[in-house]
Amino acid sequence: MILVFGFLFNFNFVLAHLDSGKDIIKNGYIIDFGFSPTHAVSLTPENFAVNLVNETSEKLVDVTSIWTRISLSDEVVFSGEFFSKNASLPFTFTFPSGGNYSIDFQFRNNGEVVESQTFYLDVKDANSIDTIYYVLGFVVLFGLLFLKNYFFRKKLKELGYGKK
Repeated sequence: MILVFGFLFNFNFVLAHLDSGKDIIKNGYIIDFGFSPTHAVSLTPENFAVNLVNETSEKLVDVTSIWTRISLSDEVVFSGEFFSKNASLPFTFTFPSGGNYSIDFQFRNNGEVVESQTFYLDVKDANSIDTIYYVLGFVVLFGLLFLKNYFFRKKLKELGYGKK
């Protein structure tokens, strides 16, 4: 029990990975980015977590703020600076529409950039997904009704009800 407890808490940082994510090793740091759910859909809240970790010590890097920008092509849909206690940032964001978004992070210490990284996330449009599900639902429903009708008529013929 003590061995398991020691192993579990040997890491001095919290992994950002939620349902999905990516680690970038860069300039002696690990930029740990995670999001949930795995398949982002517009108009639905998406949870994020990002950490800046020292690659050697695996401890969180001490920064005063994390500047974040979320963009779709040339349109900035969110930009702000988070003042976290350490280099770990959990947040929730709802994308206004589908598309390939860039999510930029700058880890800052008293205004000076310690490290930065851009991640990309493909967000599905909620309206197009709903339409696909409705169409697929109708196709499945009509297919099942066709099969039911086919086997029902076949059974009636076997019982002699379809003959004149």
